[in-house]
Amino acid sequence: MDKTRIRLREPRDLIAYVPYRLGFHPERSVVLLGLTPNAAGRGETGLIARADIAHLAHPHAGPAVAATIADAMRRDGARDVAAVVYTDLPQAARADDAALGAALATIEAALDWVRLAPWVVGPDGWGHLDCGCCPPGGRPLAELEASAAAAALVLEGLAAAPRRADLGVSRL
Repeated sequence: MDKTRIRLREPRDLIAYVPYRLGFHPERSVVLLGLTPNAAGRGETGLIARADIAHLAHPHAGPAVAATIADAMRRDGARDVAAVVYTDLPQAARADDAALGAALATIEAALDWVRLAPWVVGPDGWGHLDCGCCPPGGRPLAELEASAAAAALVLEGLAAAPRRADLGVSRL
């Protein structure tokens, strides 16, 4: 089976890649991508895991979920982990969100062998969680849709449903 390689050259490519890899656009989630070195020494995406912010923020279940993800990342050979947070909160409200803070603290504790530097996708844009490199309010969401990685993935025939519920999986 031929594997198509998509180069993720910049953060927006990595962030744009996530929904295509999952098959849907995450909501109120933390997505972690394991990065493993290949034979040429370049990083390749490995295991991808998504967890609800509410589950990671739970005082009892959160650490267990995070530990399971961290263990799976290690077993998959990840040497680094990229984190993308999906929230429905505008940028101005994120610093005061206790659940988001607890979820990130829980996952950072479990992934103590890497230094997480999360990216955030929200209703008003995307950007880095902790730096001043992004413009106020973040970068436009249209940049993700217009990234080289998104174009390459669409060209390969991949699509991402708007929401997980749109995948057609029903619960009884």
